[in-house]
Amino acid sequence: MGGIGKTELARQFGWQQWQEKAYPGGICWLNAATRQPVDIGTSILDFARLHLKLTLPDEGELEEKIRYCWQNWLAGNVLIIFDDVQEYQQIKDYLPPQEEKRFQVLITTRKEYLSATITTFRVKVLKEEDALDLLRSYLKDNRIDTQIEAAKLLCQDLGYLPLALELVARLLKRRQDWKISKIRDKLAENGLDEPILEKNPKFHGEMTAERGLKAAFNLSWDELNSAPEAQILALYLSLFALAPFPKEMILDLFPDEDGDTVEEWLTDSLVHLSLVQIKVMVGTKFIPCCVATFGIS
Repeated sequence: MGGIGKTELARQFGWQQWQEKAYPGGICWLNAATRQPVDIGTSILDFARLHLKLTLPDEGELEEKIRYCWQNWLAGNVLIIFDDVQEYQQIKDYLPPQEEKRFQVLITTRKEYLSATITTFRVKVLKEEDALDLLRSYLKDNRIDTQIEAAKLLCQDLGYLPLALELVARLLKRRQDWKISKIRDKLAENGLDEPILEKNPKFHGEMTAERGLKAAFNLSWDELNSAPEAQILALYLSLFALAPFPKEMILDLFPDEDGDTVEEWLTDSLVHLSLVQIKVMVGTKFIPCCVATFGIS
């Protein structure tokens, strides 16, 4: 799911490891968002030329040149970060050789699953108190604590998503006369179309995120264009509360469809894109994420 803080966590980790000199062979950051595999491969070559001062062979295919880079990389442990990978096919031909244990790879993705060879760590939305602390970190005028109930509702409105909270906090910092209730009213009226949730050019260079919340969400929504039934299901879920619901509730929405087919729409599309989470309780239940929080227009 977009806006949950995957890229920021990866950057913070990379920066921390750099300061601790944990990777003497270097840290290589590769942006995979909306890029073709060949572009990612070319980025590795560019990094090797610029930062490793490698002289690459003129002959050979792209994959051969990248293998040359891995073979002639600086000594010591190396961290390779692929950010915002859409499909495993984007990077599989450009990964360091598995037998070279000094190469460690970190991948961020909006997908629930990329490959069986990858260990997955799921990033969760913030807890309420952490979300409030994020708002407080921008607003030093006690507006959060003097309007604490409204602030809690605002965090809930925003699905406890770090990107949404940061965008709103930055605006409130500039609008010192605004009450939190005013922000909530604007969000209730306009949903994801509210300009507050767009990335303000004035914040350029201050924020990790390269896009606003709607743009981040639309990256996942657009991937459902090839699965119109899943889009219809997502529209239904936009009416649900941000709380667990049993699978049977979804099956009842499509009485004429086979239950396995409906579950396929749910798990292979919405869960895979992290728009819905699976929660195992007494029985398997699902939690709508920002689909339900903001609604879809």
